[in-house]
Amino acid sequence: MGKKCSVAGPDLSPPEGCKKDHALSGRLSLWQPRHGYRFSVDALLLASFAQGADPAWRGAVVDLGAGCGVVGLALAARLPGARVILVELQPRLARICRVNVQENGMADRVEVVEGDLRSLKGHLEGDCADLVVSNPPFRPAGSGRHSPNRERAVANMELEVTLPVLMASAARLLRPRGYLAVIYPAERCVEVCDAMAHHGLRPVRLRPVHPLPDRTARRVLLLGRKGVSDPLVLEPPLVIHGSEGVYTAETARILEGR
Repeated sequence: MGKKCSVAGPDLSPPEGCKKDHALSGRLSLWQPRHGYRFSVDALLLASFAQGADPAWRGAVVDLGAGCGVVGLALAARLPGARVILVELQPRLARICRVNVQENGMADRVEVVEGDLRSLKGHLEGDCADLVVSNPPFRPAGSGRHSPNRERAVANMELEVTLPVLMASAARLLRPRGYLAVIYPAERCVEVCDAMAHHGLRPVRLRPVHPLPDRTARRVLLLGRKGVSDPLVLEPPLVIHGSEGVYTAETARILEGR
């Protein structure tokens, strides 16, 4: 299941150029780069949506492309019975994950695996996860200019982790009837559903995310399940901001971890 996070050692100090932020009404402390990859509201929306698959989750959760660990750690904070594995390719971000695990006192049930999704067989056995989550790179390679910051570019664009690679990895890791929860741009919804189906994952819940009440959806939250034939449930839309530009009551509850 990968190497257990150390509880001491020189790599448990935050790398240079990081700052500490907080989430879930201060229940979660998160170091992240001042410049480069930084988590957004999307990550907390995904954690809340994934928890909805089973509010009393006590199984194994794997966060693929964990970044600073925000999605997996938010789930660990919200699901005290869950065991979580954070998988991150980029060395600095994997180190930040370890720092954040220690910072939040979760080293007894959260592990960090530093590695490529295409070569996890030496770290994680197949059929090991009840839930896989991912806030993956959104943009296909070649669809616009890369960020000059390599860390940010890899996090935002499919330079290392493509949609087929993500789905193949999730399908291998999930136990039968296990869940995959992802967030993607709305315009890629059909592509994501097709990729799930190609790897034996059935889309079972879909929730569009709208920035404002009168705007089209910018994101979709999508839940797939391995080896089932359940129908797809289209959920009511989640609207992020009201007409006054402040968070809606539902979004505020999600961001506060309620």
